[in-house]
Amino acid sequence: MIKKRIVFLQMRFTTIPVTMMNILIATETLVVGGAETFVVRLCNELSLSHSVALFVAHSEMIREELVQQLRPQVKLFPCFIAARRVKQKADSGFRKLRIDFSLEDKEILTAAKNVVAAFRPDVVHSHLFKTDHLFARLKKFHGFSFRHVTTIHGDYSSFYHGEGNARMLHLREKMQFTVACLDVLACLCEEHRAFFETQFPQATGSKLHLIYNGYKPADEAYQTQTKRMLGLPENILLIGMVSRGVPKKGWEKAIAAFQQASLANAVLVLVGWSDYMAGLKEKYASSNILFAGFSANPLHYIQHFDFCLLPTLFPYESLPTVIMEYLFCRKPVIATHVGEIKKMITDRNGNEAGHLLDFFNGDVSVAQLAESMQKLAGEETRKAFAEVAGGAFEKFRMDNCVRSYLNLYQSA
Repeated sequence: MIKKRIVFLQMRFTTIPVTMMNILIATETLVVGGAETFVVRLCNELSLSHSVALFVAHSEMIREELVQQLRPQVKLFPCFIAARRVKQKADSGFRKLRIDFSLEDKEILTAAKNVVAAFRPDVVHSHLFKTDHLFARLKKFHGFSFRHVTTIHGDYSSFYHGEGNARMLHLREKMQFTVACLDVLACLCEEHRAFFETQFPQATGSKLHLIYNGYKPADEAYQTQTKRMLGLPENILLIGMVSRGVPKKGWEKAIAAFQQASLANAVLVLVGWSDYMAGLKEKYASSNILFAGFSANPLHYIQHFDFCLLPTLFPYESLPTVIMEYLFCRKPVIATHVGEIKKMITDRNGNEAGHLLDFFNGDVSVAQLAESMQKLAGEETRKAFAEVAGGAFEKFRMDNCVRSYLNLYQSA
């Protein structure tokens, strides 16, 4: 259980060798998403040679299956808030009255302050804007000294352009403050870097770096799975999609295109779940469309797909983890040409591991997606793309990613 992984703040931390660092990783939540799963992978790799702690600002948004993936050496600090819903309701009232105060935020700030005081990090590596802002305030106003690094996952630009609800007053001013306080901003794609150079000129120069997230499976158990064990027939064409169960990921586009493609002996497997997905399952009841539900280890499915989909409609998509998972399994990809996806599926020789969908006015063409499915139904075409996929994955090796971050941590 989660509580078994909690490290109490009263504990004494043993003296560590000079060559090691105390690295505090911080995030808002620990649910199944690209940012959060990367946080778990990063914690695990860093803990092989450094003292690593993980602070999670919202304890009610922690998935046990992700906690179980953390190595025992990673110290977990979830922030538990008493009467959280009452505080959230009060905070909503404050915002309506334009009062810039939050009971919930005050308690999270206190918890983070206690963790920093106990763990004494050399580096705080935060993820997502609210967590960045939290630790920027700790460093600026509470007398702590640490190197502050963030990975940009796309929420800054989303909030800045009003696409996401940050539930914060004076948002842009707080962004300006946070960016000014940060020592390093590691961007996942060139679009992120261009955004900061344009909107936050103080972020230019040595602060901005481009680092791809690394990928490494949590374990190798997925390799023991077979189609039959998963309840899937062995001799059919399996087209798969894995993502969060939200409309912007393009689930209905995938279903409509699959129906339009009319491929013989093919099944569309959709891995992800939410109330929205439950509605789709009811709406598109069919023997050749399988709603597989949530999977903590999607490689169980991906390894058996003949090719994979991500017709995302999200304009701020940057470096989707699921594309890395597809490439890791050497699977051809059909995905929207947005963010860094084109570079993701391209190998060092300039070959692409699949087809890209035009992204126009926030939409993709069902006809184009269906045509791409028909082309990848050919076995020889898939084999050629699979070879490219293996080479394209090399840029996402976890050891390369960790090495890049350690260089930034140690450059202070």
